[in-house]
Amino acid sequence: VEDILEKEDYGCDSFGLIYQSIVNVVSSDLFPDVITVQSDLERRGILNSIVIPSNGKRGQEALEYLDSLEPNVNSLESYAYQIKELHGIRQLWALSENIKKKISAGKNVVSVLADIDIETGKISTYVGAQSKHSRSSRDVAENNIQEFSDAAEGKTGYISTLLKAWDDFVGGLY
Repeated sequence: VEDILEKEDYGCDSFGLIYQSIVNVVSSDLFPDVITVQSDLERRGILNSIVIPSNGKRGQEALEYLDSLEPNVNSLESYAYQIKELHGIRQLWALSENIKKKISAGKNVVSVLADIDIETGKISTYVGAQSKHSRSSRDVAENNIQEFSDAAEGKTGYISTLLKAWDDFVGGLY
């Protein structure tokens, strides 16, 4: 977990706190298990703030529940898919909480919708959803290579407005 995730990967605050405790335990040259993570959380006075959103388990009971979950290590592809799915769910959960805060703070509808569009696009890309609004890195790279080739050959997707200052500024009209 420490090698592949950052605290920001966890949309649920409790999971971020657990991750930070794992990092603390590992940096103290200890093995991160339920006991050492629980001790770190208790030492920091935040054990009871750990809550599993799906079932409401709290504190030590929440840690024991997480410890009881068994990943399917015989199928790493399946396990990776499960992790990606759970990450996507946590991101959506965090986004919904963020939307509620923005609405409560009086943000305008256009601003909130723009944020939703951007953030759901990021989530879609991460979990591998196909969308007409998101492009694969391969598509972006191929498009950039084509634009570079066209520019090197003097071809361009832009036409001059015949206003030199404007053309110098924006490169013409696409």
